Amino acid sequence: MEKKSFSIIFSRFFAGAGAGIVGAIVLGIVILLSWSIIGTAFETEVAEKNAFGIILETPKTHPLFLVFVILANFLATISASLIFVILLNLIEEKYRGRATALTQTFFANLIILFLVLPIYLIFSGIFGSNGVFFAGIFHIFLVAIFAFFALEISGQQKYFLVNLYGIIFGIILFLFFGGMLFAHNSTFFTFASFPLIFGFFGGGNGIAEIFYQSIYQNYGVDFLNSDTNYHDDYSQK
Repeated sequence: MEKKSFSIIFSRFFAGAGAGIVGAIVLGIVILLSWSIIGTAFETEVAEKNAFGIILETPKTHPLFLVFVILANFLATISASLIFVILLNLIEEKYRGRATALTQTFFANLIILFLVLPIYLIFSGIFGSNGVFFAGIFHIFLVAIFAFFALEISGQQKYFLVNLYGIIFGIILFLFFGGMLFAHNSTFFTFASFPLIFGFFGGGNGIAEIFYQSIYQNYGVDFLNSDTNYHDDYSQK
């Protein structure tokens, strides 16, 4: 395993956060443009009678708002993910096939968009604007995970399991820090989710590689290498 220094944690984190900031800026610009078109009528209360004749008010998302949010999130995620791939290619030599990773990430954004469209529609219909918000976070997660693995597979396929632990570290870090931020300011969290997700995915992967490197140096067993066999029926060559 190639020797790593602690600096990769910070370099990957800031590369991911930088890409996420670009995505947040794109998101903000499109949302601001949508305000100029549909105003602040993001959600309306619709009065409906239930089976007992009781009038209930249920939240209904403005149709144009949903369109703008999906468009904004798509443009933001595709911008952030492509810049994420470019920045990590620039700061580390292990990543190869930049054009391939960029192409795969670009088309993955299109495919993921069509896959999450029903989720946006269902969540907005049931939970209103809150449902759109959580569907958007899920959308960002899917794109970030794909961009992350598109890079890592092109860089070091033998240590894919280390990268898998890295993404788990990143998710845990995001849920911890993102949860605290969401509790204090949910509006700011909407835009901060981009740099947090991409930043913690990059930094979490660095943490996993440094941690595994220390284990390998101390015990001399490269047990997360895909070429390492534990039994005759495990990873047959």
